Amino acid sequence: MRTLTILSIVILLGSCQPKVQNGTILPSLDKKSLYPALFKAEPRYGWCLWKPTPAEEDSSNVSSDGFCHTRLDTILNYSDSGVNKAVIIFGTCRFDENGMVDCHACAPIVSVAVAQQNSDHYWRIQRFIKNFGEHGSWGQQPRYRITKFGGNYFLVEDWGYTNQGVTESWNIFWHLPSLVESLQIGGEDDSGWRENEKLVTHWDESIADASANKITKVLVHKKGKVYEESKGQYSFDSTRVYVLDDSCIFRTLKK
Repeated sequence: MRTLTILSIVILLGSCQPKVQNGTILPSLDKKSLYPALFKAEPRYGWCLWKPTPAEEDSSNVSSDGFCHTRLDTILNYSDSGVNKAVIIFGTCRFDENGMVDCHACAPIVSVAVAQQNSDHYWRIQRFIKNFGEHGSWGQQPRYRITKFGGNYFLVEDWGYTNQGVTESWNIFWHLPSLVESLQIGGEDDSGWRENEKLVTHWDESIADASANKITKVLVHKKGKVYEESKGQYSFDSTRVYVLDDSCIFRTLKK
């Protein structure tokens, strides 16, 4: 068994300066307020049916009726320095004449809004990305949560996917409120189709906050075993240090 220990350290380039957009003011974060403001359509049976522009048609999960069917999925509330904030997650699913299409590879188009409550208790949309990309499978979205490293908050996607005996998992971290993708960790396990244990690849990554002195820093621990035809199966155990730079991305130096 071979054990590798890696420690890489980066220098802080500057404090993270998120670029956000000041936007619409809403009295509340409910469907009656969110759907017209963000999708220009009224709620219908809990869904929002909106007509995509020609530029959006190829990337918006357009249903057979010519509309995009979007619904409010999750509102994640948090407090930052005494200010109430929220991340609002929407999902756009495709429908045909038989109902919602929910095949293994059918992923909703996710939309994400970030809002901040003003002193008058109204909400300001700071950031809205209508097409945040395809996320999930079987017509269902991943799980989302909010975490904090140092003085910065992050939207986190937790997801896993199995195909032909290989399971992949990942955690994606987006900086708030900018929604810049800051870091991605994950894991892999192909034991579902390997009969010989000596040919298995199985590894996982975990993350821990190591922030200090106003520097946002995390430790990513990667441990497991990998099979390569040229090397055979070998084990590894490594740790890397990532620092949040001024573009809101965690970076590390390569040895």
